[in-house]
Amino acid sequence: MINTANNFDEAITYLKDSNNKYPNTLTEKMDSNSFNESMKTIEDKLNNLYEKIRITEDLNKYCKNYIIEQIRLKEKQFKEKLKIIENLRDQFSDVEYISYNVPFEASEDVIKDRDGSIIKNMIVEDTILKQSSVTVENIPLSTVTFYNDSSCYYNNSQSNLIDNNASRSYYLLNEPQYNGITETYNILFNKNYFCNFIDISLVNCDIKQCLLILTDSSKIEVEINTYFNVKEIKGIELKINCNKYKYTNTSELNTNNDSYNELLNSSYLRKTNDILLKNIISNEEQVKSINELNKYNKEYEEKISINKEITNKNQLNNIS
Repeated sequence: MINTANNFDEAITYLKDSNNKYPNTLTEKMDSNSFNESMKTIEDKLNNLYEKIRITEDLNKYCKNYIIEQIRLKEKQFKEKLKIIENLRDQFSDVEYISYNVPFEASEDVIKDRDGSIIKNMIVEDTILKQSSVTVENIPLSTVTFYNDSSCYYNNSQSNLIDNNASRSYYLLNEPQYNGITETYNILFNKNYFCNFIDISLVNCDIKQCLLILTDSSKIEVEINTYFNVKEIKGIELKINCNKYKYTNTSELNTNNDSYNELLNSSYLRKTNDILLKNIISNEEQVKSINELNKYNKEYEEKISINKEITNKNQLNNIS
């Protein structure tokens, strides 16, 4: 029975041992001694074969048990290590710790990958390690198309985005849109460009989807502020969502009045917004002037009161 490594090695050595003794060749003349010797050789060979078969079966059983035992042993060791880690985690879960900022240093050294390709240098931007990028050229916008799922009060995306300015939208809603307001911008360039990075500045909204419009008008989704494989594109499509509200009271419009139609005119809206802004600024300046005047009058009255007290004291001194 094989139960140790030594027995295993001995069994392997026994299996490798080869006995080259063969039965004698029989002749026409019967030789009993030669015949008996040949039969004895055949018998020994058979016995040796049976023994090797038995040893092979023992080796198979030993290997199977050994592997199972090693797996159980490693599993036990792994569980013990895991238990130690969990205990340490519980011990340090409420313990204060110290964090260190790694002082990254920029380097212009050329470093090659294992395949011989040059690895791009990284840059440190706002204490964050990022991939370096080079602006090849500024892409002028050709057309901007704006869509939304609610009634928009005012939007200037067409002119502002083409002029490289921020786009703004205003909505007047009777009730909150709990899923937010979704806007879609379809932006086309003046020609096709190669691109591998999209960076968008957002205010009071979030990006729901960014699609690249390829040269064949098909679209693929990418993540903004993340590098991707270089694509030749003719534009991008953005879906943004806003669910932040400012509650205000608005007066109802008189649809019978001729001015109602004027309110639907975007130029009139912009003009009205400018007038409202000027009025707000003017009112604020008036309030500020009134506050300063009140402050001055109060200081003046205090000084008059102090002078009266001093005059009265001087008169009393003269009388005495």
